[in-house]
Amino acid sequence: MKHTDLDSELSLERLSYETQILKKRMTGIKTVLVVLSARALAFDRDSLRAKIINAYPGSKVYFVSTLAIPIGETAPEFIDLVIDFTGPGQRHKWFFARKLRARAKHLIGRNAGFFRAYSYDQVFDESNEPGVPTDPVHRERFVQTAMLERIGVPVTQRGTLLQDVSHDIALELPRFKKV
Repeated sequence: MKHTDLDSELSLERLSYETQILKKRMTGIKTVLVVLSARALAFDRDSLRAKIINAYPGSKVYFVSTLAIPIGETAPEFIDLVIDFTGPGQRHKWFFARKLRARAKHLIGRNAGFFRAYSYDQVFDESNEPGVPTDPVHRERFVQTAMLERIGVPVTQRGTLLQDVSHDIALELPRFKKV
């Protein structure tokens, strides 16, 4: 019987979880449009772009605000995948979800009212999900991570955090001599 240490077991669990998520990837995704949340961002744009490109190699990622203002490069007319992070109570341009539906092959979004759920292929309804945090920032991180995992983009922490020893280091230093 082989015994593994705790770090190895955690790494193996993380790896198996990540491979399960990668099985949910869609085929033929070359362009991705991300509608950023107006409340909070769980990941910065570069990190989000890297996670999506890692899951969908060779794809091009574009960003747009909830008011349909391009952030960075303007997206082409037709998009393979749209991820709409716009949540409940956040302003959305009128009929923006329907316009996205007309442009996209696949569309995932949050059930945020005004018939948005009927426009999406996959809907994340946070009111029916167990364990959703009540703090707005933690809620956005939970929802955005869950939405990315539903389309095959793994969001796992790499490595382990070590204990902060900055206060102990200062105590171990020798005192300065007074001249």
